[in-house]
Amino acid sequence: MPSIGRLGDRLRSPRAKWSAAGATSVGLVVLYYVLPLWLFGAGRPVLSWFIFGVALVLLATLVINQIRIVVRASAEDATPGIMVALVLVMVVFATEYLVLDSRPGSFSGLHTHTDALYFTVTTLATVGFGDIYPVSQPARAAVMLQILFNLAFVGTAVSAFGAHARKRADRIQSR
Repeated sequence: MPSIGRLGDRLRSPRAKWSAAGATSVGLVVLYYVLPLWLFGAGRPVLSWFIFGVALVLLATLVINQIRIVVRASAEDATPGIMVALVLVMVVFATEYLVLDSRPGSFSGLHTHTDALYFTVTTLATVGFGDIYPVSQPARAAVMLQILFNLAFVGTAVSAFGAHARKRADRIQSR
């Protein structure tokens, strides 16, 4: 029988971290497709914006925590967490877009869960094909929030990974 120490080492292994991150990411996407929109305040704008705001605060906290791990420890420890945070960012914004689209005239071309997720990914990647776009003022405000969130948190995470890589390269070079 493995000792507690060995089991803990296995749970902290890169393989276990990536497996957990992959399973969590898949679970988040499945939940996105199966949870009913009324849970997120569809049809009740004040409630949906409140839930969206709480989700953004939680996301920001998660991303900041992962960035701290990169800065203090190693990028290898934080990479699975950053992946989950990125999937969570996509799911939260896609859900908000669906909730907003429950009021006709919010988006042009957004009709399904997949459309909302696609729009979120193209906005995150700054591709913006133009086939789906916000029309209403609340929808435009949500998209602006996503762009600002992307700039602030995703940009900071990439910067932290870059700084970590530079430190590591400097240490290797100085040996």
